[in-house]
Amino acid sequence: MDQLIHINTSRNGHDKLVRLAQYSCKLIANWKKDPSWILQLEATLRLSRKLLRFGTCIDSLYASAKAVGEQRDPVLRFLRGLSKVANSMYLFADHLLVLHTSKLLDIDSASWSKTSSKCWLYSIVLQLVGDLYEINKLIENQVHNKTCRDIPVLSFQGVVEAYDPVFSFLLQEHKPLLRSLLTNLFNIFIPLATLGYITNKSLVAVCGVTSSYLYLIPLLNKQIR
Repeated sequence: MDQLIHINTSRNGHDKLVRLAQYSCKLIANWKKDPSWILQLEATLRLSRKLLRFGTCIDSLYASAKAVGEQRDPVLRFLRGLSKVANSMYLFADHLLVLHTSKLLDIDSASWSKTSSKCWLYSIVLQLVGDLYEINKLIENQVHNKTCRDIPVLSFQGVVEAYDPVFSFLLQEHKPLLRSLLTNLFNIFIPLATLGYITNKSLVAVCGVTSSYLYLIPLLNKQIR
């Protein structure tokens, strides 16, 4: 309970908790004969998240410059930086939609909604490519500098090590990278559904719930960051 309260006090943690509740509502709505009230709750949660992250497009743009400066690998520098720029554009379009909903700005909401989803999709794809590139580099280094590690044979890690030493290495040494890859794989279904490429609402809801939980894992357990 203390961990949940601590997470809820931060903007990022609160957003992820509300996101989990939002997509849980989407999932439950698919099982209800009359989902009107649960869909109304989902819409309220979605709007609250949009209001909560209002103005964060500037933070994301600043993060893109920071990502370029931190990465030594030129490929990762390009992919991470461009991903942050695309995310900033997604948030900016989302901010305009919030202002339109509040009747403070008159825009073509359908067009801007599509633009927002496209930018989010581009951001996720660039993150996925970056994750796969980084994993590929780690695998190459691991194969080239293979070392024996003392892992109990009867442990889960030992079983994984016996069948796939490379995956065992990633699972033990690079959990945040694997979690990022999985999160992006689940997230990519959401903008694809918004753009009309995926029509299965239950699948999108499950992906939203799963990715939200993956976001919360490092916040709930600092040891696996």
